[in-house]
Amino acid sequence: MATRMAPWHGPVGGLGRPRKALGGRHKARRVEKRAQGAGGGEEGKNPIAQLLKKAQGSLPVIGLLSRILSPDETFGKDVMAYQTYCRKLFDSTEREWSVALYELEQKHGRNRANVKYAQFCCWMAAVGVGIVPKKEIITSARRLRYSADLEYEIGGINASVTETMQKYKYISTDGLKVGATARVAVALEAICECCLGKKQGEDIDQEDAALIRVILHGAFPECPEEKLDEIFQKRAQPIVNK
Repeated sequence: MATRMAPWHGPVGGLGRPRKALGGRHKARRVEKRAQGAGGGEEGKNPIAQLLKKAQGSLPVIGLLSRILSPDETFGKDVMAYQTYCRKLFDSTEREWSVALYELEQKHGRNRANVKYAQFCCWMAAVGVGIVPKKEIITSARRLRYSADLEYEIGGINASVTETMQKYKYISTDGLKVGATARVAVALEAICECCLGKKQGEDIDQEDAALIRVILHGAFPECPEEKLDEIFQKRAQPIVNK
């Protein structure tokens, strides 16, 4: 049974936070294990995989992409695989973030708002905005809602990033740099498409807005609070005074 939320009260400065779910710590750990399970997650167990990971970091494409994404826009100098991204998010965020993921899934169903899907939308925005066309990111999120083939979508984004970076191998990449605000806006749209079935421009209710705001603030902590509020003001349903 989904945990009921306190209503979301107002835009700037008043964006509500979801109440802590009962047994939140236990649920958050279950969410973490499931999210980390997508896409493999065997790097830490397989020494050969670790060796290949080191070799991959020295490839021109990955090295170039590392220079485009500053440490403030990602978790480190290297662009991360989806499962690594998930693991580091869970390690660096507050428990409230895991609970928000769980409650969004509980409200809309595991087949639509799966924790892994919300994570995937954040990952696409983190590594793909400015490199992969926005339309491709949103299309991937929309397709995942109906296909439930997460591995296929991860592979598609990886292929698109690699293909684009090959083209920029010997020319300036300054035009590919994108700030955190743009990434948050795309991540929000992707989550709305994938987890809520909401197209661009359609309002989302106050409860969903509060949950997704917590998720995006944890995934993109470098995005200023006021910018985050502005983005959500455009999508959240207005409060009707009775």
